Amino acid sequence: MDKIKQAYAKRVNRINRVLSHVLPDRVPVVPAMREWFCHNAGLQTDYAMTRDWKSLYRSIEKTGQHIYFDAAVSLNMPGVCAEYEALKRGLSLEGSENALNESGPAGDRRESFTMGDEDYPLLAASPSAYLANEVFPAKYKEFLKGNKADAKRIYRAMKASYKKEKILYKTQNALKSNLGIPVIASGSLSLPADFLEGLRGRRNLFEDMTLRPDEFSAACEALCTLLLEDALSPFEENPADENRIIMIEMPFSSLLRPMDFARHALPYLKRTIESLYSAGCGVLLMLEGDWHNKRDILAELPGEKLIGFFEQADLSEYKRTPGIDMTLMGGMPGEVLARGSAADCLKCAEKCLDEYAPGGNYIFSTDGFLDSPQSAQAENLTAVCEFVKVNGKY
Repeated sequence: MDKIKQAYAKRVNRINRVLSHVLPDRVPVVPAMREWFCHNAGLQTDYAMTRDWKSLYRSIEKTGQHIYFDAAVSLNMPGVCAEYEALKRGLSLEGSENALNESGPAGDRRESFTMGDEDYPLLAASPSAYLANEVFPAKYKEFLKGNKADAKRIYRAMKASYKKEKILYKTQNALKSNLGIPVIASGSLSLPADFLEGLRGRRNLFEDMTLRPDEFSAACEALCTLLLEDALSPFEENPADENRIIMIEMPFSSLLRPMDFARHALPYLKRTIESLYSAGCGVLLMLEGDWHNKRDILAELPGEKLIGFFEQADLSEYKRTPGIDMTLMGGMPGEVLARGSAADCLKCAEKCLDEYAPGGNYIFSTDGFLDSPQSAQAENLTAVCEFVKVNGKY
């Protein structure tokens, strides 16, 4: 086995041991750089996602020359091009460039198509049929006028979508083969409520949980199976894939009060996690916002192969909470990396090792994705990653 294969195997083993609650040789170092890879190399993310996979690969390679990391969290960056985002969201293609800002379409996640409250029974009866027969024709009506200008925009959007998937696949393979670096999340899925936000809009969805809770629950029951099947389908095509960790994002569900989360999100989250375990997958759970008042809920989750990636959180309170046995990830404040001194950053990194690492079940990372050039100073990130690599041994 050559050095690169050995390095890859060692890094994957380090992550898998933590995920399986077995003490690794040291704390894994996994800063959530994603877009920051591109910014650090002076590369625009839309260029990296739509042109040549080698550009994205080289940006990661360049970062690795002065910042140590055991793995990348995810390479799937939001946004590709204006036409792609418009097609994905059902917005008008004409003037689509003006409909987007730097982070994508403004406002909540509602698409141009809004599902009527009277459609809940149709969705619950057959989500796939409802999406095919009701949602897509209405969502894409702007694209079906038959003029050549729209046809060209649709072609560019679909081409960009295909190119993005190809770039992600090739970059991930090149990182493995050339640098010995794994990517943790090989896929993603949404919980039913988060998927519904795209159909109903955030305000409507909050009302639905109060005014029509039974219909809302029936739709979530039906969607849960469909979303799981979609997330697992790539592994059916490539069953030998050793990287089987699925990222679950909860942009809507994370906003719910504890009692609402327990009723409308927790049952589907537990079912999803257990189903992914049964399929041989681990789970990377994105915990955005404040989860302090939902610690008892987190304690109900099966933590055998679960990574909780906490945003802007002091992880010590979660480590002390009885029943929370997931692997904790995060802890390094992005605010300090962006504006603090090297001494400030090293003090925070030392806290991560002193308070979060004892006993294992911890992955050192930033407390959220570094999504802009201002998210971290390169020299600060270099310092903390090297500090944890050297001092995080068990």
